[in-house]
Amino acid sequence: MTTAEKAQLHLVLQPLVAADRDQVAAFLTQVLDKTECVLHPDVPTALAARETGRVLVLVETPMRELARRMAGGVLPAQALADWTARTDVLLAACRKDRRHVRLMTWDSLLAGDRASLDMLAEMVAQPVPDTIEGMPEEGAPDACLQVLAGVFLQGSDAPARHQIEGLLAGPGMEIGPALVAQAVQRSLAQDQAVADLNKQLGTAAQESAILRQGLKEMQEQLTAQETRAAQDNAALTKQTRAELDGMGGQLQRLTAERDLLQESLRDMSARVQGMLEGDAKLQAERTASLEQQLTSLRSERDLLTKTLSDLRSQMNQDDLARAEKERPVREALEARVMSLENERKLLRISLADLEAQSGTLEMQLSEREDQLSRKGPSEEQLAAVAKERDLLQASLAQAEAQKNTLNERVMSQGRQIQDMEAQLVALSDVTVERDLLRESLDGQRQEVAVSQEDFRRAEDRLLEMQMVQSSNEALSRQAERAEQDRLLSASALGAVLLDDSLRMRDLQGQLDQTWGKLSQTKTMLDATEQALEQQKQAREASEAEHGRQSAETQAVLQEREAYIAHLTAELDKIYGSKSWRVTAPMRSARSKLSKNKP
Repeated sequence: MTTAEKAQLHLVLQPLVAADRDQVAAFLTQVLDKTECVLHPDVPTALAARETGRVLVLVETPMRELARRMAGGVLPAQALADWTARTDVLLAACRKDRRHVRLMTWDSLLAGDRASLDMLAEMVAQPVPDTIEGMPEEGAPDACLQVLAGVFLQGSDAPARHQIEGLLAGPGMEIGPALVAQAVQRSLAQDQAVADLNKQLGTAAQESAILRQGLKEMQEQLTAQETRAAQDNAALTKQTRAELDGMGGQLQRLTAERDLLQESLRDMSARVQGMLEGDAKLQAERTASLEQQLTSLRSERDLLTKTLSDLRSQMNQDDLARAEKERPVREALEARVMSLENERKLLRISLADLEAQSGTLEMQLSEREDQLSRKGPSEEQLAAVAKERDLLQASLAQAEAQKNTLNERVMSQGRQIQDMEAQLVALSDVTVERDLLRESLDGQRQEVAVSQEDFRRAEDRLLEMQMVQSSNEALSRQAERAEQDRLLSASALGAVLLDDSLRMRDLQGQLDQTWGKLSQTKTMLDATEQALEQQKQAREASEAEHGRQSAETQAVLQEREAYIAHLTAELDKIYGSKSWRVTAPMRSARSKLSKNKP
């Protein structure tokens, strides 16, 4: 079923219902699946917004509502007046549309009262479960307060009883017989409430005794404070006088110290002046000596710089000339060495060829000899072979001679190469000499650098002497300022003496102010004591009022007990009666009580 097809039930929850209104509306919508519950703040608004459906007003029973207000600290009379005014407005709004507005108590709905459930089913036109579980509940007020509220409602005035009768139209709103039965059943709770009240009265008496004891302790504290204030005043006066005496002695000591300081300042000024004069003379002598040393060092530096530049230019010229002379010789030697190396390589190749040819000829000769020895040659062949051998031997001898010649040429070339290497070594010796000259030149350069460093140090010493002279001048200025400070300290000491006299006068004024503050403190203590007395009187009046209210409450309880006893006697008469008309209310009350049981 959609929302548009659901029936509507307009809910109005009394403001004092403690359960959450949105939760109640959501829960009822869930339980009544064919009904949409719409929440409204009051009955007129619900009637104005209603198009279909009925208006259900959930309220609390008067006894529970009064008990809840009393638990919140509201007086019973004020709670009853508020309930009467609110109920009057509610009944007036309900009377305008009796057909569509129904009243139901929150307790009857939570307890599952059959009459309440039937009325709810008739309003929404759908069956309602016998028990509604999971309904958001509210905390019930104290049982004693509910009994007192019921007794107070029974003894209320006519307008309140009239409104109670007006509320009886709704299910679960029975105030007459049901209230009497509840009062009878809770008579024991009344005794407990009276005992609680007596206990509260005893607690109030104990609190009053504690307050009296606290007041007594406060008075003792005030007396002790006055005694301490008088003692502090005497001690302050004594301390002030001792401070004044001490300041007088301190003033005398300061005067003697001032004289001693002036004398020591004059002696110090004389010593400083003599030291400054001696330091100035010594500084002048040192400055003159350093200037002479600086002049000589400058001349030496210039001479060394000039000598170094001359040596440097001469060495550069010698290097250039030597390089010009050595260049063609070196180039020729390098070319000759290269050619000799090439020839030597060619000779070695030729020698290798000759050795190869000689080996070949020897092999051929040995082969021919072998052939001849195998064949047994003729004389002609032997002669030819011998001739050929001679030729080969001659060729070998010639090749050996060529080999020796080549070896000699190789050896001569080796000697030439060694000579050239010796010449190169000689050239390297010249280079070594040049390096030695360069090293000596570097040494001279280092000597020049050392002389320049000495010159720089001399300049630094001169600057130090100038700084010492400046410090001496600063010391002389400090001595002048010290003399001025001495004069100023003498004047300041006079000002200190004047300030001490003014301070003594201020201390006397502070002493007078302290006396005034002590008198004000005493006045405040008197006022505090009066305020405490007033608080004591107010507390006694409050205790008297509390006792009066307790007596009134006790009287009301006694009246209610008498009324309950009267009702009990009436009930006994009803129980003992055998008339059907007399016992009808009792049977009706029993029936409703059995229905209201959870």
